[in-house]
Order: sequence, then structure tokens, then C-alpha cells
Amino acid sequence: MCCSHGAYSPHIAYLSHMGSNGLLQGTTEDPPFSPSDELRLVIIDAALSMKSIASRIGTAAFVLLVLFFGLKSCVVTVWTAPIEPTTYAVHATDGRSLSMIFLPKHETILLYTEEKGGFIEAALTQMRGTYGTHYFWRLWSVEGPDVGGGLFGYRLYPDDARPVVMETTVMKKFIHGSSKPTLRNEGDRTHPVILFTQNAVQFEGMWLENEPTDTELIQNLLHQLKPQ
Repeated sequence: MCCSHGAYSPHIAYLSHMGSNGLLQGTTEDPPFSPSDELRLVIIDAALSMKSIASRIGTAAFVLLVLFFGLKSCVVTVWTAPIEPTTYAVHATDGRSLSMIFLPKHETILLYTEEKGGFIEAALTQMRGTYGTHYFWRLWSVEGPDVGGGLFGYRLYPDDARPVVMETTVMKKFIHGSSKPTLRNEGDRTHPVILFTQNAVQFEGMWLENEPTDTELIQNLLHQLKPQ
């Protein structure tokens, strides 16, 4: 039975959704883009931007840190001997004493005495050194044959202390009395780290305080250590 023109036919509606291969073709329209999806994309984009900025800041900070430590280590400050003789000493309760007398021309007298028995041991040394590298706070770096260097050279020192890697060569020794020697032998060369503060020095782990210099004592010691 034929249908009149313009009348609805379910067969025609069905065929209109059929492809040329006879398979049913469905409509594939994209779902609408909601505001929540747009906000999610904005958040993701912002997070990626922050990550990129943080990475650049971290890289720049690392480069600046390397330059800071590298340039600092290139600056070398040489220790200079005092113009006038300067004495530092420590006195134990048992009568033992250790003194360091810094002289011009980089000469230093090390003097060890024992009150009991009248033992005297003196050594004339040649001292030349360089200050450590100060970075910030109490952090220093020292380098030398006996102290290492690089990562092993970093040290924390008191606020007002300045470390000096001191090349110390024993030129001459003088001993009076009988006791066990404590100072190094003639010809020995060491590189101790000596800490200098305004009124004291640290030598071999001991703090020696500044005290008045005995000029007569120096003359007598030099007469023994540097005979004419």
C-alpha cells in the first residue's frame, strides 16, 4: 500500500539513519564544555607554570652558589708577622707553661717550661701562612698538606676567630734540664691551623692568652738559639 506524499513513514526514518553499507549510523555530537572543565585546565596550566618557574629558580640558585664558593676560594690572604714582638701563653696549675712569641720577619719562639725541676725547652721557628676562606656565619674553608682540602677543608670556628694554615719549620732548638721534650725536632716542618682572636691564639688545641712581652727573656733565648 502506497503512502501519500508528505506522510510520515517509519521505514523512511529508519533508512535515513542507515549508511551506504547498510549499518546503523548514530549521531556523534561532542558533549558540551562545562565551566568546571575550563577551571580544571586553568589550574593545571598554572601548576605547570609554577613548576617551570621553581625549576628555573633552583637552577639559578645552584649556579650562584657554585660561583659564590668558587670565587671566594680564589681570594688568598697572607698572614703577616707583627711589627713588635707579641707573646701568648698558657700556664697550667702544675707549673707547666707554653708560650708563643711572635717576632718580626716571620720568626716565632716556642717556649715550654716546667717550674718543677727548672726544665726549659725552646724552639726557634719560621712561620709563614695564609688565612682560611670565610664564607658566612662561622663557616670557613682551610687547605694545606696536613688539613686536606675541598669538602674535607670546611670548618666551623668561633665568631671572632680567624684560622691561619701556618707552615712551621723548626730552625733551632735549645734544651736546659732533664725532662721529656714536647716540641718538635730541628728540621721538622708542619702545617698546623692556628686560630687568631683579638687577645688569644689557639695552638695545638690549647688557648694561649696575650700577655706582656719580656724583652730580656727574648734576648736571652735568642742568644741561645741564634749564637753569634
